[in-house]
Amino acid sequence: MHRALSLAAQGPSHGPNPQVGCVLLSTSGTVVGEGWHRGAGTAHAEVAALDDARARGLDVRGGTAVVTLEPCNHTGRTGPCAVALADAGVSRVVYAVPDPNGAAAGGAASLRARGSTWSAATFAPTVSSSCVSGCMLSGPGDRSSR
Repeated sequence: MHRALSLAAQGPSHGPNPQVGCVLLSTSGTVVGEGWHRGAGTAHAEVAALDDARARGLDVRGGTAVVTLEPCNHTGRTGPCAVALADAGVSRVVYAVPDPNGAAAGGAASLRARGSTWSAATFAPTVSSSCVSGCMLSGPGDRSSR
């Protein structure tokens, strides 16, 4: 999760979307892909990490996604990250904080319905006090919509 937070910090600090980072791990725990959200209208962190793994020629099936924010479950300018992860064969998702945006939330339930397991990270309070979450929750509708 610490690496995912570092990746998230590379995203823009201003704009309509939160800073989100994602690390994809193989079944053996090796990093196979990394990504972060680069700004509104671009691939979300999860899709960027999937693209990174594909570019490296690495397989994510059966692996774990470690994400700073619950994967989104809606279609806006981009598709739902929960679906992208499930379609790629990621079998487990660990996220730091639930998505506070009602329109985007529900990724965990979507993943569960598709057979993936998920869990909230045990150190979520640490993350919620970080800049990533602080920026994300800065105001109604500010940084929480993806």
